[in-house]
Amino acid sequence: MDFKRTALGFVFAASASAALATPQYSGSTTSDGDLALDQGAGYYIWNDLNNTSNWFVRWLAPGAVDADNTVEWFGDLEFENQNLGTYESFGFESSGPHADTMTDFSTGTSDFITWTAATNATGGVDGFNFTLAGGIELLQFSLGSSLFAGLTPVLTDPGTTSAGIYIGDGYSSTDALVLENRAGGVYQQFEVSVPEPSTLALLGLGLAGFGVSRRRRS
Repeated sequence: MDFKRTALGFVFAASASAALATPQYSGSTTSDGDLALDQGAGYYIWNDLNNTSNWFVRWLAPGAVDADNTVEWFGDLEFENQNLGTYESFGFESSGPHADTMTDFSTGTSDFITWTAATNATGGVDGFNFTLAGGIELLQFSLGSSLFAGLTPVLTDPGTTSAGIYIGDGYSSTDALVLENRAGGVYQQFEVSVPEPSTLALLGLGLAGFGVSRRRRS
């Protein structure tokens, strides 16, 4: 028996189980142009098919366009510097049915991302755009809203099917943890797995090397 390989297998298994603590979305996140915000109230998330470093987040609450029907939106995003192994977390919060600015979404400059607030200028839709710097990876979304107030908290793996979250041009859903109350609503938290071009290239090289190794053995 190859004990080194067996030990390595246990390490990978342990790592995999740890990674499942927060549900991970590994489907497509891209869209070739802006999404049509026609799936219902909630969050719309996508990145640019032609430049995957450019990301877009929008929130939509049809009918919530007056002071008596205000929807709260809040959350956090986490990023990693793959080269240095450091992390940054950015928060956002928007009160009212229509706002041109966000508060607490990065209080200063950052080497991780650049961002801009976004709105459709007619009410009912807000959000932000951000661009990842080189070597930066988007790790996790924690998205909250008073629209989610009726969700039952689910704090353990594998979470539950998210509500009001639409990802990529397929408007995909994901499993999410439903976290504690805040501002009359709750968070839905999930990780994202987006293969970078360099990762795909390394995978290709690894598969090619594996093929060469098998040919030499034969």
